[in-house]
Amino acid sequence: MPLLRRVLRVAQERLDEDTLAKIFDRLRQADSDDEVGAAWVAVDLLRRVYQAPDRDTAHRRLVTFYEWVVHVDIDELTRLATTIDRWQDQVLAFFDTRATNAATESANVKIKSIRRAARGFRNPANYAARIHIHAGQPRKLPTTTRIRTYTLTTAA
Repeated sequence: MPLLRRVLRVAQERLDEDTLAKIFDRLRQADSDDEVGAAWVAVDLLRRVYQAPDRDTAHRRLVTFYEWVVHVDIDELTRLATTIDRWQDQVLAFFDTRATNAATESANVKIKSIRRAARGFRNPANYAARIHIHAGQPRKLPTTTRIRTYTLTTAA
């Protein structure tokens, strides 16, 4: 089964007909309801939406995804399709601007991992300093006044 999990991450168009048939046979043996196979097809249909060259093609591929979800009638896929339908305008806006929020999501993941690794911060300044250090920004240390002055003397 671990090998099958790795193969399921491969795009379907990269697999030949024999491999696809073997995958679907193994999925049917392991899952009599064929929900995993249906989910794999749904994921591939969504991936193809983002590979579309323009907004109209993406919209047509999104409709194909919705039709597949209605056809297989699986609760989890129906919930996914409902969420994507709710955000359809934003999903399709990607094809107008090619802008994503990937940088923001990446920063949020880093911040959450810093908080998790520290197991909480009592001092918000330390939390902000740790975030700045991991972001590659130098930490601004407060200047301190010296208590003693030192003079260097050289031996004669």
